[in-house]
Amino acid sequence: VDASRWGDANHPSVELVPPERDEYEIAIVRAAIDRGMPLLGVCRGSQIMNVALGGTLEQHIPDVPGRGAHGAGARHAIAIEPGSLLDRIAHAGVVNSYHHQAVGRTAVALRIVARSADGVVEAVQGPGSFCLGVQWHPERDGNDPTLGGSLFAALVEAARMNCTAGAARTSNE
Repeated sequence: VDASRWGDANHPSVELVPPERDEYEIAIVRAAIDRGMPLLGVCRGSQIMNVALGGTLEQHIPDVPGRGAHGAGARHAIAIEPGSLLDRIAHAGVVNSYHHQAVGRTAVALRIVARSADGVVEAVQGPGSFCLGVQWHPERDGNDPTLGGSLFAALVEAARMNCTAGAARTSNE
């Protein structure tokens, strides 16, 4: 995500995407939240959620003092906030890391619901019944169905409930 969106210069390691992609993805996040639609942001998606709502990013995790290995498929445990949406889905787990960026200053509308041992934000929760951003790649967690399959199953169920509620509202109008 272009750091100019939060008033910073881009780190030399950042490979920018076309600005239209940032704009499009930020618009999708805002529209989904405004409509109360279920939303799951994965890796860049979690970062986009934070920036779309006014937060910043740690642009290069290795430059942040005290941070460990977070790239090339490293695996590590995360601490999940009790009572959070993520906790209701999976109480604990080991996640993968394919990233060199992460949520920095968290947007006011989001709350941190998981961190790695070295303090990297691993998940944020937003407004609504299902608004979650995860830093790892659950689609690559075939060996840990708790954090992979459970996240996607919860998203599908939230979408189903949202569609059912929408259909009920429409029929009552």
